[in-house]
Amino acid sequence: MLLFDWQTTIFLDKTINIYTVFRLTIEVAMEPKYVEKYPVLHFTVLAYIISWVFWLGIIILEPSFLILNLLFILGGFGPFFSAMIMIRITKGKYEVIPWLKKIFKVKIGIRWYLISFLLPIVVALLSFVFMIYIGGYSLDYTVIAPLGAYPVLLIYIFFLGGGQEEPGWRGFALPKLLKKYSPFLASLIIGLIWAFWHTPLFFLEGAGQIDIPFFWYIINTIGLTLIFTVLYLNSWSVLPAMILHAGVNAVSVYIPFEGGISAVFPYLTFSTWIFAVIMIVGLEDIRTFIFKKRGLEDLG
Repeated sequence: MLLFDWQTTIFLDKTINIYTVFRLTIEVAMEPKYVEKYPVLHFTVLAYIISWVFWLGIIILEPSFLILNLLFILGGFGPFFSAMIMIRITKGKYEVIPWLKKIFKVKIGIRWYLISFLLPIVVALLSFVFMIYIGGYSLDYTVIAPLGAYPVLLIYIFFLGGGQEEPGWRGFALPKLLKKYSPFLASLIIGLIWAFWHTPLFFLEGAGQIDIPFFWYIINTIGLTLIFTVLYLNSWSVLPAMILHAGVNAVSVYIPFEGGISAVFPYLTFSTWIFAVIMIVGLEDIRTFIFKKRGLEDLG
């Protein structure tokens, strides 16, 4: 009896080819002379490579349910893995742990935890009001997940469903950009990088992005990035960003309207920008936020 049938051979061949492309691309991307000169560009390319290899692997290999979910989760760690690799290359392997201690600062004040926890809920509720009174939608509570599942969902997403991206976006890329650009411009850059990083998920059946209009996704992501930046500037920690990110993803299963996330997204985007403006005006000097770069300690 043959140990491998033709389907197994094809699967292994595809896997080897993907690994070869991945390894060669990483070697090119890790050219030392470019690393320190263009840290954010280098970080971005590496984050894209790591995440897209895992996600495109799902599309190409069509693996089992268990492997599919594992690849999906690992892809979400792309920015975090990329940031740690960058720290190791630019500062040495012994600086990774100190960097992690800096960005995971716990003592930041209770209000930043509360804001990051409550804001996704408030933004969602405001978007629901817009849907009812502007869009003419009717409530349908039969389409939402059980409310009791929210804490579990929040914890899962915090660690594995989106929150794990934040050490890369806010812990590495943002501090680097804030040394050269204003918080507003830095947010715009990260917002675009972050939005397009999700591109493969718009073609992956079962991903949350597949039913979202890409235009609205970009606009919403930039608005969210402004909020993340304000939280970071006031806490100097990625923990509020991780909590906020988890909440944003978690509330998407509590949309009480027919049509789900695709129907609510334009209204959700409008609500997100309203609160982005409120937070900038209320917590930052507007002119400084928009036009002036910050002289910051290098946290990344």
